[in-house]
Amino acid sequence: MNRTLRLLSIILAALVLVVSAYAMGFGSALVLTNISHPASAAPALQPTGTSPLPSTAAPTITTGGTVPVSPTPPTTNRGVVRDVQDHFALFWEALRQLSDNYFDQKALDSQKILYGAIKGAVESVNDPHTYFSPPEQVQRSREDLEGAFEGIGATVEKKDDKLLIVAPIAGTPAHRAGLKPGDWIIKIDGKDTTNLTVNEGVGLIRGKRGTPVTLTIVREGVKEPFDVTIIRDVINVPNVRLTMLDNGIAHVQLINVFSSNMANDLKKALQEARQQGANKAIIDLRGNPGGYLRTSVEVASQFLKSGVVAYELARDGKKTEISVLPGGLATDWPLVVLVNKGSASASEIVAGAIQDSGRGILIGETTFGKGSVQQDFYLSDGSAVHVTIANWLTPKGRNISNVGLKPDIEVKLTEDDVNANRDPQLERAIQYLKTGQ
Repeated sequence: MNRTLRLLSIILAALVLVVSAYAMGFGSALVLTNISHPASAAPALQPTGTSPLPSTAAPTITTGGTVPVSPTPPTTNRGVVRDVQDHFALFWEALRQLSDNYFDQKALDSQKILYGAIKGAVESVNDPHTYFSPPEQVQRSREDLEGAFEGIGATVEKKDDKLLIVAPIAGTPAHRAGLKPGDWIIKIDGKDTTNLTVNEGVGLIRGKRGTPVTLTIVREGVKEPFDVTIIRDVINVPNVRLTMLDNGIAHVQLINVFSSNMANDLKKALQEARQQGANKAIIDLRGNPGGYLRTSVEVASQFLKSGVVAYELARDGKKTEISVLPGGLATDWPLVVLVNKGSASASEIVAGAIQDSGRGILIGETTFGKGSVQQDFYLSDGSAVHVTIANWLTPKGRNISNVGLKPDIEVKLTEDDVNANRDPQLERAIQYLKTGQ
């Protein structure tokens, strides 16, 4: 019985923390927290420096063999907390029956039960961008933002309850193995991915350098699923790559996720381009899965003199303007933005701002369509709940969720093009900047 009560008290404290996180109000969208999973699609991310959660100690249980009382909820006006409190006895009943009666008592792992309870609570909202991350996954996310990690170098998203390749990162094992945006991962080393979260899938894909992982892929236009075996490596991804083309055109590829140092690297590239005579730019966001919301504002502001980058639409319906920052380095250059279905989240914020403002046009294919903002709330053991707290809208008020941004000039990039080392999207962008049409 003591074992049961200890187990109940641990889980109770954790659930109080999770309910508290959902109950609290959230602030503005311009200060940022850590990012989530490349190998997962990086969402537009929102602030926090320290955990906003109240300090909640596990209650002392003195009820002997009786079912513990419901937790005292945090101070809040959120009805969900009161509802959970009113029905908490049912949870205790179920957990007591499991703990007291399960045949293999050694299989009862308090941490697994604890994390399973939190995961179930968080996933009850049925939002693939709202999830629970154990401490090791939180650490993995931090490594991603530093630009070096061990894995295959692909961004993964959950869409329609399936794992989807948003984009392989150029020059990585995933890219060399031929993975493409829009590939569905149905198995990882033979394990069905149907019921996996993004983080669980990423955890299976990531691994030590030199070790293999086999992905079973379903691809549009290919009749049967097929296996791709990839050797993991250390993934070192530069933020920005500059290539000077003819006629003063700078081809600026934003390769990595929108990390905290992306904007500085972009400024350096633009300064170098200007020194080499650039007066026009192709901003290449193809395959970029997004990142920090703040960084997207800083990036867009390099090309906009004034106005709005995006709007944040809060849960109470309040719409907050996110303005252009002053001091952009290329606000007078003719622009083309290259996009495809691997351009997601923060990348779409930049592309949408440039398109709606009339500063440039989009060429390529319709983007991924992720128009929400997430925030990480850290729990006391280093784990976190990653919560959708707002939607964002383009300057003209468009909500792109599940729709994406349609390019002004649609140009496909076929498998034959890739095999022949052709890039008709880039060629069309160059033509537009040379001729104006």
